[in-house]
Amino acid sequence: MTRDERFEWVRRQGGDRYFAWLAAGYKESFQGQPLGRMTNYLLQKRIRDARGTTLFFINTWVYDWTNCSNWSSERIAYEAEANFNSHGDQPPTFNVVLHRPETPEATEAFFRKMYDAMGCQPYGDD
Repeated sequence: MTRDERFEWVRRQGGDRYFAWLAAGYKESFQGQPLGRMTNYLLQKRIRDARGTTLFFINTWVYDWTNCSNWSSERIAYEAEANFNSHGDQPPTFNVVLHRPETPEATEAFFRKMYDAMGCQPYGDD
């Protein structure tokens, strides 16, 4: 299957839930080889404040379990991850993973709460 055919397959299998991520402004990415997470599919969004400053990115990994019926009850599953900057221009940074996120909006609200609670710093103006 070509790259475009695989994306179309995952889109169809994911249905409305997959398209909700796209409608919320997430961009699709596909790699020929798995991205270290048993998946080739990634939906990513840059989260900005009201001034346009980048606060963090959300990576939503999309898992196609259609060939692994005994692995998961979901045909298409999601896992969201955000990378936060906790000390201005320099590391340390840390990641937070949200397993099985319900919606893009709930995912963004969860990570925004985490960003605020941990006193994170923006990545910078761009």
